[in-house]
Amino acid sequence: MASHSCTLSSRGLGVTCLWLAPLQKSPRRDDGYDISDHFQVDPCFGTLGDFVDFTQQASQRGIRVMIDLVVNHTSDQHPWFQEARRDPRSKYRDYYVRSDTRPENHDEGMVFPGVQKTTWTRDPVANQYYFHRLYEFQPDLNTENPLVLAEIRKIMGFYLELGVCGFRLGPEKSMQLYGRGIRRRLAPMLHGESPAAGAGLQPAVHAAGDAGDPLRRRARHGRRPRAAAAQLRPHADAVVHRGTRRLHPRQADPAGDRAGALRLQQGQCGGPAPRPRLAAELDGRIIRMRKEVPEIGWGDFKVLDTGNDGVLALRYDWRNNAVVVIHNLQDEAAEIQLRVGGLGYLLDRASE
Repeated sequence: MASHSCTLSSRGLGVTCLWLAPLQKSPRRDDGYDISDHFQVDPCFGTLGDFVDFTQQASQRGIRVMIDLVVNHTSDQHPWFQEARRDPRSKYRDYYVRSDTRPENHDEGMVFPGVQKTTWTRDPVANQYYFHRLYEFQPDLNTENPLVLAEIRKIMGFYLELGVCGFRLGPEKSMQLYGRGIRRRLAPMLHGESPAAGAGLQPAVHAAGDAGDPLRRRARHGRRPRAAAAQLRPHADAVVHRGTRRLHPRQADPAGDRAGALRLQQGQCGGPAPRPRLAAELDGRIIRMRKEVPEIGWGDFKVLDTGNDGVLALRYDWRNNAVVVIHNLQDEAAEIQLRVGGLGYLLDRASE
């Protein structure tokens, strides 16, 4: 990881913060979200010393590090759960949500319907049922217990001392996908495949929010296609040829509502994957472009009518500037007509 922080910096990807998936000791039945020891790094990643070396090198390169704070549940192999199930008088018994009988709503509220069948599982050792919002090997912690909250504060303080700048917590109801699931990042969903992750980066950076889970994917898995993008300034009308390359200005319509024709290259989801080096260069260009386009983060947005169900166009308006981002989700080229509404000149943000 330390060597990658140098790579991210030297290639000019514009990275200022790294968000790490769970790195703690884990049986890794759920990509590390089933933590068995919050104060140890999983051997597959290295040691605590390696982690501190990484955060220090990242800091020297101006890169902050944040991690997932997984404290809504633990692995069933965690010492707290093991002690709780063995001794009914243990303080750890109240660290988890338990019931002597199975609740009537045991078959409701699953995060992964079709993968989970219940949210309450009987522990034969404790002779009780325990609640798990996710899989049965991830018992939920009882966050109404002050002792559990004290443990969470210890965990946070521990990693802050190791150089972590912040944490990602499990989402509240308003942050959940369709009221039941959690939002994921692209790279873990693609198992670290850099070409595929690079191909999915463009829609992510052009989105006003986070990319969530597609319902047709089982559990935590999903992927996203590539996009074409252009930035438009007021009073411009334009033709876009082959997606992410040259944008050719056309004469402005005096009425201010002339349709511009755009020819978009096919999406990369069905085409050949870029080589890793080229993917890294593309990622860097996209990230730099995204930083130069505050309209996406701050402006109002609306979906434009492209006349083609396979092409998505979004327009962002902020402080008298407009940005139009176009995603060709098909496996072939498409020509569309866009009404951009009285724009005078055009600046291509996606070309080299």
